[in-house]
Amino acid sequence: MELASLLFDTSSNGTFSCRDGYDNVSDQDLVALYRLTHKALISLETEVEKRSVIVGTDAAKAIKKIRDNFRMIKVTKRVEDTARPLVQNAIGAVTGPAFTNPGSRRYQLFFIDILRLRKRGVFVLCAASLGKEKVRNMKMDERVEFLDFLEKNISTFESDVLDNLATVFGVPDYDCTPLPIDNNRPNKRKRRPSQGWLFYVVEYNKLNIDFDIGQDLNPVNQQQCRDAIEGGENSEVSVETTQLMRHRRERL
Repeated sequence: MELASLLFDTSSNGTFSCRDGYDNVSDQDLVALYRLTHKALISLETEVEKRSVIVGTDAAKAIKKIRDNFRMIKVTKRVEDTARPLVQNAIGAVTGPAFTNPGSRRYQLFFIDILRLRKRGVFVLCAASLGKEKVRNMKMDERVEFLDFLEKNISTFESDVLDNLATVFGVPDYDCTPLPIDNNRPNKRKRRPSQGWLFYVVEYNKLNIDFDIGQDLNPVNQQQCRDAIEGGENSEVSVETTQLMRHRRERL
């Protein structure tokens, strides 16, 4: 079965697909194609909604939701009444005790990771866009995908309006917030460096992890160093953040 495809047809360039590029398309035709595809997208979205068809992953839906809400909040300069409890719930999650229910704990750690970005306005945007059930139902890789997108595009969602709303709602600063730690969680990894030459430095800032591991260490000792960094006795790092940390290390 062949997949559906989309072809463009212009008077100046004939029939072509988006994969062919737009180098030979005139500005006039490019604007016309943009308007036509925009109308087509609206039409398709209407039909998909009417049929209740699920399109894309939960991460893609969450990204679209915060983009839509960002535009609305910038214009209206307020959070919808129905979304205000969502913001308050997220604030309560990052300032209250550790949740014991696994789904609630995923939700709690998800917003701790967002707060860790140190953009209080973005926290409001995400909280107003994503309720507890939406976050609970996202798979781990989808939560990682969303957090990775948010980190890479954080400047896109910065706004004085959101920052002001963060102050109104009382969103805490990450550095001043005693984050909820689950002290009952079994500590499966306890590794402590036993030799003086096992030197490591961890700088945690906006999810950027910098490792300074002595070049004279062999691979086994370097791995011990990484294990010591990851397995701190009092550390509380979500699965999503751990994966992001590993991604950073792989790029070093």
